[in-house]
This record gives sequence, structure tokens and C-alpha cells, in this order.
Amino acid sequence: MIRRRSKYVIKYSKEKQRGFMRYSIVIIVIICMVCLFCFWNTPEWLAHASWSHKFCRGYKLIGEEGYRLICYNHNRTDGCQVASKLQSGKLPRRIFKTPPSQCHLWTTITVPEDVQIKESPFLKLVSWFCCSSNMWKNKRQITSTVMVSTRHKLKKFNQKGSYVRSARVTLDTNISPQNVADIHRNTINNVLDENRLYDTIFERTSLLTTDFIFNKWPLGIVKRKDGHILRIFKGGFFVPFDFLLNIDIPIEIKCIQEEKNTWTLLVSPLAITL
Repeated sequence: MIRRRSKYVIKYSKEKQRGFMRYSIVIIVIICMVCLFCFWNTPEWLAHASWSHKFCRGYKLIGEEGYRLICYNHNRTDGCQVASKLQSGKLPRRIFKTPPSQCHLWTTITVPEDVQIKESPFLKLVSWFCCSSNMWKNKRQITSTVMVSTRHKLKKFNQKGSYVRSARVTLDTNISPQNVADIHRNTINNVLDENRLYDTIFERTSLLTTDFIFNKWPLGIVKRKDGHILRIFKGGFFVPFDFLLNIDIPIEIKCIQEEKNTWTLLVSPLAITL
């Protein structure tokens, strides 16, 4: 009797283990299917959560000592909404220590008037930068992404969330600067024509394989409605424009328009910013 019970217990234990293994496999398959679905069909709450990162920006108010500091989490807001609040809301709190740097490198450049590109000043800059870069000379193709705000399409402008899309293009390096600008413009228009106002996880992760990310940044210079002007504390190191063109790693470029064709570029390695 003792031996029979022992064999029965062992047999029952093995069947229980097999049942547990089958159950575990089913659960793993379901989880993988849900993850794959969210990768290409990302729910809005998850898309906003993927931007989760706290940023602190320091601003110099002309004629005032110290800096004005604003901090926010990117999963609850975006640059256009923050800029709107800086334009019309209360001035951010004042500090007297050095604010966080907003980039690793920066420079100021003027796009030459004789550059034959018929586009907006921003896309003219994007095309000119791509075609002048060392990557353009050394590679058969490069990838470029322009960050596109979709907040203006919301019914409620101040709705919480990060309403930003990425317009990503692959460019053959044997095409003209005008073609580069046209391809960017068409892709931006296609993104804005879509009803979806946020990137999927797939689109977010694809940014890791982009050579250049261009952001026409609304937070560089903020002209307030009370007449005051807030100018971002850049930090980082000033470098000549040619130095930026010779960088051979993926970079993010925040573009601040000083005048029509004059821009300040804040540059950081892409691996750090995403």
C-alpha cells in the first residue's frame, strides 16, 4: 500500500507540473500577443507614458538677476503647451544657481540666402544641414526625423498628454537639397492628415535608428504677453557649425529661430535624449 500510494503521488505530481507548464505557456503567449499588438497599435495612455521624463528648463529674463526655472514631466505635457503657459501664465519661480544644461553642444548659424531651396525657413535649414553633413557624403542613405506637434488638432488645447508625432524619412544621398525638403514636407503633411495624434511604440523605438532628429523648438525664446522675453539657458559647449556637420553619431537638434534664416542649434547625442 505504501508503494502504490508513493507511485500515485509521483504520477499526480508530474501531471500537475505538466499542467502548470501548459498554463504558463498559454499566459506567456497571451502576454506576447498583447505586447505585439501594443507595439503597432499603442493605446493613447501608453503612448503618453512612453514620454515619461522630468525636464527642468532655466530661463534668463532680460534685466533680472538669476534665472526662472520651470519643471514638468513630458508624459503630461509637451513643448507647445509649456510655451503657451510661459507666454501668458505667471512667471516661473526664480533661482540664483546655475540651471541644468539643455544640450551638449550648441552653435548659431545663418542659412545663406543663395541656398536654392524653396521651402519654409525651418525645412530649408533641415535640408541644408542634411546635405552638408559628413554622413551625407559618406553614406548611401541617411534617415532624418522632424518632430511634429499635433496639439493644435485637439478640441481642448490644454488637454493632458504629449501630443507629438515623428515624421521619419529615408533619404538617398544622391538627390538634390530641394528633393530633401520636398520629401520632408510630404511626410509631415501625411502625418498631420492622420487622425492619430501620438506615436506608436514602434514609431518611438524607430527614432533610435535615426541619424538626425530635428525639433523646431518653441521653448528656446518665449515672448510673453506682458512684453517680457524669456531666453533659455543653453549650457553645453559652443562649437563651430562645421564641427556639428562632422559628427558621425545620431544626434537630436533643437532648432531655435533667432531671425528669418538665423538659428541657434542645441545638439545632444540621440542615445541620451530618448
